[in-house]
Amino acid sequence: MASNFPKLPGYVVTHDPTLTTHKKISHVHLEKIRNHKDVSVPLHAVPRQPEKNFRDTKNAASKSLSHDQFPNHIGGGVDIDEQFEPVYSKLDKQVLRFHGFSKEHVVESRLENYRIRNLTVYYYLEDKSIMIVEPKQQDSGVPQGAFLKRHAVLNECNAGHPFMPEDFCIGADITIYGRQIRLTDCDQYTREFFENLGTPQAAASNIPCDNFKQSKVPIPPKKDAFMLQYLEKKLGGGKVESQK
Repeated sequence: MASNFPKLPGYVVTHDPTLTTHKKISHVHLEKIRNHKDVSVPLHAVPRQPEKNFRDTKNAASKSLSHDQFPNHIGGGVDIDEQFEPVYSKLDKQVLRFHGFSKEHVVESRLENYRIRNLTVYYYLEDKSIMIVEPKQQDSGVPQGAFLKRHAVLNECNAGHPFMPEDFCIGADITIYGRQIRLTDCDQYTREFFENLGTPQAAASNIPCDNFKQSKVPIPPKKDAFMLQYLEKKLGGGKVESQK
């Protein structure tokens, strides 16, 4: 049985198909980008796998020498597609998304004492990295957009280990670089993920409103018919009263 998995670096004609452990030669660059301490990434039970556009069968021109001599060296009915698919490929494009807010103090302003910063937290299951984005708000007066670029963040409450999916819970506060973020909601995929783990998330909560957000709410003008008629009379206009 030929493998439908694409040819990766190291999986070539000179590759020994009898090897079941495929270790990388150098982890120097990998530690800086993908894995902070080169720890094993757990294979979570994701709700929906990404679509794989593999061909049904491989023709003879695309097969390597290893495919011809050793079609399936594992034996025992093991699917060779799963054998050579790494964990980071299975968890690719699997992201948990949370919505929350952070309270920031505002000084030297008589209109407000604090500002509520709406944040969206993305947790990538592939390499335990976190990215935080703040939706842009018109005339906010503060820089918004990419709040935290994607990289592995150490959990201060867990002896310096990176954040795990179990650390995120709706209604709880997470501390990232000294800033506390209150999680208020998550998307449907994230809820299905935690239901598979046996720890469903709580219901969504509301984000508090600050003075700046209240000042952006338009106030409908009050219409005074008597004052309008008085001003029109003062300007020499207005409706002529009926003489009947």
